Amino acid sequence: MKRCILRCFHINISWKSLLAYSILVISVVALSSHLLSHFLLIPNNGFEKNEKPAEIKASKRTLRKRAIFPEVREYTISPRISKFTNENARTIGFPVRNYRSLGLINSEQKTIYLATSYFGEWNPEHFYSLHLGNETFLRYSCPVHNCRATNDPAEIRKADALLFHIRDLEVFSIPRRRSTKQVWILYSMEPPWLEIRDMKRFDGVFNWTMSYRRTSDILMSYGFIGEQPKPAMQLSKLKERLALMRTKLNRAVWFVSNCHTDSNREEYVNRLRRVYPVDKFGGCGMEACRPAETQKCYTQVSIRYKFYISFENAICRDYVTEKLFNPLNFDIIPVVLGGVNYSNLVPPRSVINALEFDTPEDLGQFLWKVSNDKSMYLSYFEWKNTYRSYLQPWMCDLCEKLHENIPSKVKNNLDDWWNEGYSCLKWSNNSFKRVSQHPFPVYNSKLRGLFKPKKNRRSWNSNRSFQA
Repeated sequence: MKRCILRCFHINISWKSLLAYSILVISVVALSSHLLSHFLLIPNNGFEKNEKPAEIKASKRTLRKRAIFPEVREYTISPRISKFTNENARTIGFPVRNYRSLGLINSEQKTIYLATSYFGEWNPEHFYSLHLGNETFLRYSCPVHNCRATNDPAEIRKADALLFHIRDLEVFSIPRRRSTKQVWILYSMEPPWLEIRDMKRFDGVFNWTMSYRRTSDILMSYGFIGEQPKPAMQLSKLKERLALMRTKLNRAVWFVSNCHTDSNREEYVNRLRRVYPVDKFGGCGMEACRPAETQKCYTQVSIRYKFYISFENAICRDYVTEKLFNPLNFDIIPVVLGGVNYSNLVPPRSVINALEFDTPEDLGQFLWKVSNDKSMYLSYFEWKNTYRSYLQPWMCDLCEKLHENIPSKVKNNLDDWWNEGYSCLKWSNNSFKRVSQHPFPVYNSKLRGLFKPKKNRRSWNSNRSFQA
């Protein structure tokens, strides 16, 4: 056999060398096949014959969650820079699959004119406001950062974009003339019934929308869940949490300063407190931890309490705030109430959704069940071995989109788009009631049927345009 092989290939080699080369070739082929299937993500449609349907579904769920919760590149603000309050509890996370247009960094600078203030302020120290100059884009190390903001009226005509904050928007805020090359952007982070505006009069004025609404041209979210660059050590974290269980009380904590909300969450919590103890801090309760929304405060409450009440002040379409995303980075379970589809926003078994219970009393009984079962309680933290809650770098998305020079069309039917969120929910007389007749995607089965599309709705169109 050996003599035949050597004659065929005209080589003179020992058995040991021939065996070594064979093993090397087999190893290289196997490794190449593995890497190729990993990086190309070739779907395996031909499952093994003995693979169970449940395993197939689990594989599909894994791929789905991988798409929802992207791999993240973290960015931590320099310790030499003073942090804003709403930057303290989380870090910036850049989804790795985004920000591919790094060549745009050195392209022509884009100027953003601030046509309105931000809640009556110019240049406020706030994460959801643009600061004058290039500061905002450099502060967060945006991959595409060649943008600057200005409020100098002399720069209106040459600005690449005009930014209008809905709360501060008035008819006189809109210039009479514009360049066809400009992009006019309407943005807000508040729910519609806190931003009551007759949007019909703004049809044909704006090109882009920027908000927490999922249908916005630029998503301006309060946060997102991403895959950590370096997964946490499971064993050490488990030991820490087991030790932490000794200091936790069977109680929930609620930081609240708005005592009379549109969602009427305060009445819901009053019912909940009859069954499960909830300590209130802030303007509606005892003295709050200072400064609020900081790592210090969240760490203190996570040591003492088992649950964190994360109820939104408005239960509206897509509306979810830092009340969800901040406590997720600490060893305390958020109890949520909002109008967003939480199953598409956070990993399974990471929060307890009040809408999944018929009454506040049912929710209270479940909290007792979880708090008294150590294994069940700790299972709500398993997702943290892989994922983490991040601040979403909306300002970087804005700068990059401006550099892409996408042709813009004016927005019509803004009233339908924006005020669709009026179809919010309110707790009243032992159930959630609709606030308006507008359609609203209710994600909980027991609430479906409250909202039905209104027939013969009038659509608004406008042919208005502005020329330089």
